[in-house]
Amino acid sequence: MKITKVFISALTLSIKISQGVDAATIRGSVKSSEDAVEESYHRDLQDQTLTKQYTNEYLDKSVDMPNTCVLFTAPHSKFFRRGYSNREKARETHTNTLAKRFSETIGGGYIVWNDSAIANSKNKDYKPQQTDPRYWDPNYLPDKQRSWYGWMKFMRQARKNCKAKLSGLHVDLHGMTDATAIRLGEHLIIGTRAMETVKNGGTEANKYHQYDRTKSEKLEAKLKEKLEPTFKELRKKLTLMKYGEKLPLGIGRGKEPQNCGGIKDLPGTDESKKYLQKCEKYLTPGRKGKEKFVGDWQYKSGESWGEGKNTMTRISTEKRLWSTYGEVKQKPFGCAVQVEMSYELRQVLKDNEELSKEMARKIRDAFRETGCRYNDMKTSPTMDVW
Repeated sequence: MKITKVFISALTLSIKISQGVDAATIRGSVKSSEDAVEESYHRDLQDQTLTKQYTNEYLDKSVDMPNTCVLFTAPHSKFFRRGYSNREKARETHTNTLAKRFSETIGGGYIVWNDSAIANSKNKDYKPQQTDPRYWDPNYLPDKQRSWYGWMKFMRQARKNCKAKLSGLHVDLHGMTDATAIRLGEHLIIGTRAMETVKNGGTEANKYHQYDRTKSEKLEAKLKEKLEPTFKELRKKLTLMKYGEKLPLGIGRGKEPQNCGGIKDLPGTDESKKYLQKCEKYLTPGRKGKEKFVGDWQYKSGESWGEGKNTMTRISTEKRLWSTYGEVKQKPFGCAVQVEMSYELRQVLKDNEELSKEMARKIRDAFRETGCRYNDMKTSPTMDVW
């Protein structure tokens, strides 16, 4: 940097002297040149920082989906370890494989962690820089950072590439343990809370949320209708039991049970005992009967804007966020659904390519019949109030 400044100063001085300009003018001109170089240098540094902040070399993505307008993401396809992430979280196996297969089947888009990031996260000796938040869980980002680290950037590119007369569907794939699936009584649970939000209160004076399920109920009904034949075939391959009966597979809404009795149906005495103890510890009186995996982190009472946590479906649908991101404004996704699947269901889908591809096509068909346009519903994704 200093060499560059000296070179420009000397060059400027030489030119001015040859033109017969007085010394005072020369000194002012040189200083002006140095200031310009300094400003340019800092601007370049800032651009480099922003470029690094808003992109992510650890992601595998395909965002070209002009006719389908369906994007699949798998934010938990790698481990997140304490001290090297914003939270500790186990890997949700096969979600990246399914996201890519679903996408490729219907010509949609996908964003997942790349093989290198997944491999490194499995290695306990691998120590990513603690200050590098590109390794963080993007499904748990605070309000002020939710547009960083690449996921928002690539979601926006995917949405921008959508040419069809639809507002886009975002399907965020997740995995729950088989023990959790038995506890909740469902192989598959969807969460649509984020797309239902029409008011997101985030201040002490205005901390109340408002929701409208008009659009999500229509999408949910279409998913049930289209996926039932596929689910019928998948049920033949699933074995998890609760109270002596096979666990259902449908478009479920996860609710915590009143007790942990069904956990005893897990295969293996040691497994059953371990998960039963975990369930009883987890299932406090305040959680009984409450919805789980709704697709949106809730603001705690009195928590101010900027301190809340955001799911991927919150990020993909929130109007205010998208209205402030990028020079050319882009509307967010019209619909977004968080999909939680048992480990057994993920394994069956991963091993059965034809059924998993059929599932992808049925999701696309349900979306097309729902529409998710802005102009055919009274509500649209979130408008923050703060």
